Amino acid sequence: MTNSIEHILRLIPENDVTTDTAGGEIDATSLLAWVATIQHIGNGNLNLALVHVLLRTVETFLLADNALLNIARYPHAYLGRADQVIRSRVEELFGVAPPESLVSHLRKCLTGHMARVGQKAVITARQVSELFRHVAATHPRRELRCSVCGYHFQANDVGSTRRDLADAAELVFAPDYDPGRLNDEMKPQDYSRLEIDHIVPEEGLGWDGLDNLQIACQFCNNGRLIFRRPLEPVSTMMAGALSAFPPSRTHRMTRQVIVVAALRGAGFQCSKCEATTHDRELTAQLRDNGSPSRLWCVPWNLEVTCYRC
Repeated sequence: MTNSIEHILRLIPENDVTTDTAGGEIDATSLLAWVATIQHIGNGNLNLALVHVLLRTVETFLLADNALLNIARYPHAYLGRADQVIRSRVEELFGVAPPESLVSHLRKCLTGHMARVGQKAVITARQVSELFRHVAATHPRRELRCSVCGYHFQANDVGSTRRDLADAAELVFAPDYDPGRLNDEMKPQDYSRLEIDHIVPEEGLGWDGLDNLQIACQFCNNGRLIFRRPLEPVSTMMAGALSAFPPSRTHRMTRQVIVVAALRGAGFQCSKCEATTHDRELTAQLRDNGSPSRLWCVPWNLEVTCYRC
């Protein structure tokens, strides 16, 4: 293993690492096994990140299959039988019958606006109204909050049309920012606009039904980019792990991606008092004791808390 480690360390300065330069002695499995032994990198963090990446890879492999893409190309020809076509094709590819949840997921992707038209759909006032009414029915205090970080929207975070829709749903706006947000270097105040976010991103053929829409602030929506799961953008996170140094560095998109991944990975609750995004706004800060010898900004070295803690 010593020779392999030496070879890995020699590759770090190289920009172009190919199958030939990596050599037959190094593969992803052995490299992951070694990296997992390094303190503050291990503990399953990279393993989970690769699970997220591989799940998205398999999903994309299925959605890129020409036999399944015909459902999007010729929707009228597949009316009433898309599910059966999906079941048969997945079983043909993998040798096992797919769960109905996967069949439903693939059908929604393949019959959505993005798959059929190739352009992002315009979110209508009716859809926004339905989403606002859903929030009003499920939030105990009818507060209009970001689904990811719990930011409590102010009236000036929404345009006049959406403000009217929010008023019609009797949603409650915040009078001002939470005081803790005013000096939060990780979450700038000028990213607070209300946006409608696709849970399965449109770039991944996400559909426009109410079950795939959520309310998010601009900070969280931008930070999710086109990723479904928190640690999917692991390469971006590693490339941006120095985004918190020096402390005077201005805000960067890479840091935004890392903070949002930490918020999502924490289960949308404060790590100290367990308050959820239904009740309080959450943020993320570098742990005091997470990695005392290393100032790197990665999701597993950030502590998610509410501003009261």
